[in-house]
Amino acid sequence: MDNFQVHVDDSSTSRVCSGPNFLSDLIQGDGEAERFVIHVGSNSYILFLTSTSYPYPEWEATDAVEFCRYTITKSKTYGVCIFSLADSKLMNEGSSAKCMVLSILKTTSHGAASVRDVQTFRFMKQSAPGLPGVGMNRISSCVGRRSCLVALLTILAVLVASAVAFLALHSAPYHSKEGIWERYNIEGSRGPRYQLQFDHHNVSEWEERYPNPNQEWFLRIDDQAMIPLDLVTDEELRYQHWFQERYSEANNIRLEGKYLQTAFLSDPDIIQVPVDKTFHMAHCVVALRRYWTARESKSHVCPRDIDYRHMKHCLDALDMWAFPEGPQHSLPLSGHDSSMHNHDGHKSRIRNNGYWIDESDDSRLIWKTKVCFD
Repeated sequence: MDNFQVHVDDSSTSRVCSGPNFLSDLIQGDGEAERFVIHVGSNSYILFLTSTSYPYPEWEATDAVEFCRYTITKSKTYGVCIFSLADSKLMNEGSSAKCMVLSILKTTSHGAASVRDVQTFRFMKQSAPGLPGVGMNRISSCVGRRSCLVALLTILAVLVASAVAFLALHSAPYHSKEGIWERYNIEGSRGPRYQLQFDHHNVSEWEERYPNPNQEWFLRIDDQAMIPLDLVTDEELRYQHWFQERYSEANNIRLEGKYLQTAFLSDPDIIQVPVDKTFHMAHCVVALRRYWTARESKSHVCPRDIDYRHMKHCLDALDMWAFPEGPQHSLPLSGHDSSMHNHDGHKSRIRNNGYWIDESDDSRLIWKTKVCFD
């Protein structure tokens, strides 16, 4: 990936000259805000690098290079990622590292030509520190000019893409958008390197490649991860049988192959699958067992199975369940008598075949199909 070349038409920094350059040289910079106008073949792109205080990003500079190359070769409209300029091993040892936001936007030749002057980039930095922007005096001087209108629309698109990505990246521990490869630290473990999350933008290519997904992959219901059939163990089958039997709606998605259908993944309502409060706890128990097995055997099935943040999240959730407030013999409020009354004051649980059913439990699983592969 490091020898992927782009042609730099303009640069805001003196460290990169116009002409052919390696993509890695652009991205592995000095941690300062930079802007590049590049083209690859007939396609033009604007690439921004801005610093951020995002803690402990999962990606390193090499991952950002690979992601940027993927965005270009697949002719994606835009892409945003966060990465560290330091090696992840050094970060784990406590050293500080500069974290960067990379934003790449596909544009027209007119749009690229309109933002090639350093003055435009200076206005953008002044108006929104840390994110691309534009000054009002630049706007007033551009009114009525077609080339500047293209530039303003281009800059606005970058602003929107960057802001959306910035909010998304700070509100969730893992991120995937339009075919972004999810990269986890798998050092010292054998197994798939990549985990790709699907949505209605990127699933069609995979759907065409695997029209009969249940014959090619095994779907784990608890984390909606597709794993190669040859990596499925008897222990995993035992746990998945429990999920399949208990959560029929989720299992129907598996049986009918909906998890790789554009219509299913594009509907924000139907991807909210009915489950219950037990689902998350059960997933975390299985996730911790996968982590333990992978670390003991030095062999994983999905990269996220050995991810530190995922395990910490599950341990935190299990802590809340295992250590309830109150004296001996007391139980957590959630799911028991004190919280099981409907609006009329009646308990919303019924006896069914020897089991108590909590009808007030309206827990939902937001279905997110992903695949683990090399």
